[in-house]
Amino acid sequence: MCELDQLEIRDCELSDVPGILEIFNWEILHSTSIFEYEEKALEEREAWFNFLKSRGYPLIVAIDTTTPEKRVAGYCCLGVFRDKPAFKSTTEVSLYIHQGYRRRGLGKRLMKEIIQRGKDLGFCNIIAGITAENTASLKLYEQLGFSFVGTFHRVGYKFDRWLDCTFMELMIN
Repeated sequence: MCELDQLEIRDCELSDVPGILEIFNWEILHSTSIFEYEEKALEEREAWFNFLKSRGYPLIVAIDTTTPEKRVAGYCCLGVFRDKPAFKSTTEVSLYIHQGYRRRGLGKRLMKEIIQRGKDLGFCNIIAGITAENTASLKLYEQLGFSFVGTFHRVGYKFDRWLDCTFMELMIN
């Protein structure tokens, strides 16, 4: 695998969506990070991409420039926290890293970029909802300055067990 400096961070393009789908579907099948049971179709992820773009939310990707296909190594976006007008200054973050690129600082690099974009867009808060057993993500968000808000217990059920969800926030403006 490539070094961190061989990864290009840039705005997501429609042609990157299949790479995002690969990461997303892997997470659905193998982790508790996404509270879904079945893989998603490309059309669903393309609709998600178009929704984010139409609303002006940033979606960035890390591209492995050393691979012939320019593999998506990870992605990060801001999106709707709650779809009501009074919540417009708050956004929710999503971060997913391809399993072959983890534990190298890529998540932190993507998060720093998306936090700056959130500031530039005038958001006041970034919310992160993280499966409570995902200690690596909880630690990353804490390192980035996010504060613990609370944990909802037994709000998800996957792989024959109950899951808790921890919420964290970062005040950015």
